[in-house]
Amino acid sequence: MASPSPKARTVLFRVLSILVAAGLIWLTLRRTDWAEFAVVLRTADYRWLVALLPITLASHGLRAWRWRLLLGTLRSAPKKRLPMDDLFAAVMIGYMINYAIPRAGELVRSTHLARRRQMSVSGVLGTVISERLIDVVFLAFGIVACVIYLGSRAGIFWEKMTADVYGTFEALPNTDLSLLIGLAVLVPAICWRLDFVKRLVQKIKPALSAFTEGMATGLRVKSPLLMWTSTLAIWLLYGVMAYLPLLMFDLAADHSLNYIDGLIIMFVGAVGVLVPTPGGAGSFHYITVLLLTAVYSMASGPATAYAVFIHGYQLILYLAVGLVMIAWKGGLGKAETEEG
Repeated sequence: MASPSPKARTVLFRVLSILVAAGLIWLTLRRTDWAEFAVVLRTADYRWLVALLPITLASHGLRAWRWRLLLGTLRSAPKKRLPMDDLFAAVMIGYMINYAIPRAGELVRSTHLARRRQMSVSGVLGTVISERLIDVVFLAFGIVACVIYLGSRAGIFWEKMTADVYGTFEALPNTDLSLLIGLAVLVPAICWRLDFVKRLVQKIKPALSAFTEGMATGLRVKSPLLMWTSTLAIWLLYGVMAYLPLLMFDLAADHSLNYIDGLIIMFVGAVGVLVPTPGGAGSFHYITVLLLTAVYSMASGPATAYAVFIHGYQLILYLAVGLVMIAWKGGLGKAETEEG
């Protein structure tokens, strides 16, 4: 059987990601108390947005600054330091694209900056992958710390999640048939993705050396202490971004939640975002609501309101800022000289 075209694979991947998102949204919303949901949103103190907005932008500004540390080690890097406005614009455009097409933002972000500053796209993309690996290390340590801190409550969370999965399959008319259909769809999809990666590597062999150089920037960065300190600061700001909405909805006082709990909610929500759904839709909502209800004994209405607000707020912000950056800097970046 002939292998599907790259376009067909892309369409299949997007359809599957949307289906996964839809299924997880259904799992999240099926037990929501919509009366409580409405009350929480209506009575929230939205003045907290005055603090939440600049902290969100500051966290991404710090991410752009850390990225400059990695980019500075590339052979194709300009002699002068890369301007922060270009880096910040690329980061925000990438976030905006990720909300529409999972994982495409990294490529768009890299292409935008490389074209503006006449750098190797492959090398810049390598630095983005290196940056993601650094974040994965922090996320892994964060999740381990969460499990240790939560203790037996972490087991409750896991049991509830597995019960949801098994319960969903049992609710289907014919579980065996459903599993076969799922395997019939997922196995070819995985094979097609592996074949796509193989073909992609063959096509970009000339650029692999630049990509490898970019991947190694995390090891060659001139100021490792600054890199890891800025990474810690980024994740601590993410914790603030998760905690402030708890204050906004008056959930912190009602459930005796503090900043540490905000960090835990952030780390667990970040795991949900790793699932390749558009902008983490569905996966973020499901895992966040599950954590709040199973571990913190929060009612379904307030928990869903919290998750919907966080995701919706970021979607609107990244869309707005991303569009402003495109209007300012151009779609994929207009080429400029070092002096430009």
